[in-house]
Amino acid sequence: MKWLLACPDSVLYELGCQSGQFLRTLHVLPIDQSQRDWNSFYQAKIDSKLAAYQVASHSYPNGQAMIDFVQGNRHLLEGRPIAYHHGDFHTGSFLLGRDGKLKILDFDRYDIGDPWEEFNRLIFTADLSPAFARGQVDAYFDGAIPEEFWRLMALYVTVNSLGALSWGEQVDSEQIPLMKLQTQKISEWYEYFNHHLPKWYM
Repeated sequence: MKWLLACPDSVLYELGCQSGQFLRTLHVLPIDQSQRDWNSFYQAKIDSKLAAYQVASHSYPNGQAMIDFVQGNRHLLEGRPIAYHHGDFHTGSFLLGRDGKLKILDFDRYDIGDPWEEFNRLIFTADLSPAFARGQVDAYFDGAIPEEFWRLMALYVTVNSLGALSWGEQVDSEQIPLMKLQTQKISEWYEYFNHHLPKWYM
């Protein structure tokens, strides 16, 4: 990702816009909504991840605040549609072409789900380049970002962070300090879950 670090913010914002436009195009492809009841599917995932966090050997300093946030916002899943997912949409799956255009790679993890859940990996992008992340969101919504998006994105990001700790203990314990650092950043972005708009967007 050296190309990303070498670009000024104005270019990164434009590249982020390209990624958002691609994602919007993907998410509006026709799909049979009966393929998955998203509310039931993701509610079960939340229950599983919370249960795994509760029995993990490690914990986050603000873990209870994260759990409270999830429990207080999981009702937002009701009625959410599904769309085709890229499945791993972040800067690690992008290349900058010689023509200055963004190239999207790594479609091998494609899936279906709430289109807004695809933004759960935006935390990695925002950590590297807030300008790129802002461009992605702005272009996806053509500048008209609904308030509910921010609440749902915060929910998806928080659920993932809680679930990551148990995964780290079972698969790669060396990642646990990194997960704790990342969760601290997320907490700061959301002012310890008192706000839904992340600081990197302000």
